[in-house]
Amino acid sequence: MFCKNCGKEIKDNEQFCAECGTKKSNVEKKETPKKSNIGLITGLIIGGSILVIIVIGFILNLVLSNTKNNLLENTTWKASDNSQAIFTSDRIDWYKTPGDKNNYYSGTYKFYIGEDAIKHITTELSNYGVTQEEIEGVISRNVQYSKSNFVVVDITYDKYVLNGKEMTIAKPQVPWFGFIVDDNKILDVANMNTGTYITFTKEK
Repeated sequence: MFCKNCGKEIKDNEQFCAECGTKKSNVEKKETPKKSNIGLITGLIIGGSILVIIVIGFILNLVLSNTKNNLLENTTWKASDNSQAIFTSDRIDWYKTPGDKNNYYSGTYKFYIGEDAIKHITTELSNYGVTQEEIEGVISRNVQYSKSNFVVVDITYDKYVLNGKEMTIAKPQVPWFGFIVDDNKILDVANMNTGTYITFTKEK
């Protein structure tokens, strides 16, 4: 209870205002001001915005990381059997001899390196039976090889031209695995379908 005359608080056991002497009957009860919810709402909005920014940042980082890790994008490689592989961001054209459009394969590919490559080959390509222990065994036998430069090139062909004639592709998925070395200029890989080893040298 508060005095109407001076605003001083009057206790329940008092009949008069101790400040000005006004009778208790002339006092009024003041309600405690309600706290505003604006601060809470603002906090929720800011918190939600920060969460959205974090999620967007994570997605962008993942996309940029994958783009950065594709060391084959927009490159041309000459193989040890004189064939030529030309990569764009997601496709490969593999010519029997450089530029030979009468004899070539064409399709899409996915490139994996490091831990991503090991995970892909031991999970998505687990039917090939390559284990992490086997990969580590190969790494231990060559000083140029490491987990960080272990790669998988998972190719799915959708076109095969032989002697100028388009042919049926019996097994379109052809994954390769191996290592990229010498400042990313040498690609030493094996065909997981046939076991054939081949070395590519980067031309541009």
